[in-house]
Amino acid sequence: MPIRRLISLLGEQHHERVIVSGAEAVSEHGIVEAAWEILPRMHSTKNPVLRRQLAIAIGNLLGRPGEFYPYLTGERAQEGRRLGTLVRRARRAMAAVRRRLPRDTKANILWNDLGDELGRVRGLMEGQSYRAAIEALYGIVRRLVAAVTGRETTDETALEYAILRDTRLGLGFWFVIEVKRRMGETADAELLHTDALLALYFLGAYRLPRERDAFDAE
Repeated sequence: MPIRRLISLLGEQHHERVIVSGAEAVSEHGIVEAAWEILPRMHSTKNPVLRRQLAIAIGNLLGRPGEFYPYLTGERAQEGRRLGTLVRRARRAMAAVRRRLPRDTKANILWNDLGDELGRVRGLMEGQSYRAAIEALYGIVRRLVAAVTGRETTDETALEYAILRDTRLGLGFWFVIEVKRRMGETADAELLHTDALLALYFLGAYRLPRERDAFDAE
């Protein structure tokens, strides 16, 4: 089935098995536009199995196919260990980005208190303060976008610029903006936990593209 038809299926009323199959297919192909349909589905379903499968599909788009799966589906007793792994990965990934950016004040936007902020995110998530964790993760990704693009501006302008320059960065920024906007609409702690895990996973999975010219300030 053509990819575009698979994306359109996600926005239509179908059996949950069809939705999951479509989400898996488009996410494994890296079709980032599918996230626009998958995230609302993930937030609206009351079926925990469907929600988990849709979250895995979003993880495939934010990072590497299949990589997010164990962070969401492992044993409860290992949650603290998995969270620690995600935080360490985020620190390493952001350090790698820093090494490739110019040593100027714009690049320093991201790094001043990054270690402390990621540690705070871990503490908030361990304390099940998922809304505060999402707010903090939004702030970190917002600073990442400003550092990589060399621009500090409104969310709307920064998002447009990020999508044009680096689709993966744009998707990650869109994701945190959207889950931050939606978190006031739900009291479902498990859903908020999943959103926070995905945002943290994105930070650990992000890699600056090789084509640095794409990020030269205009």
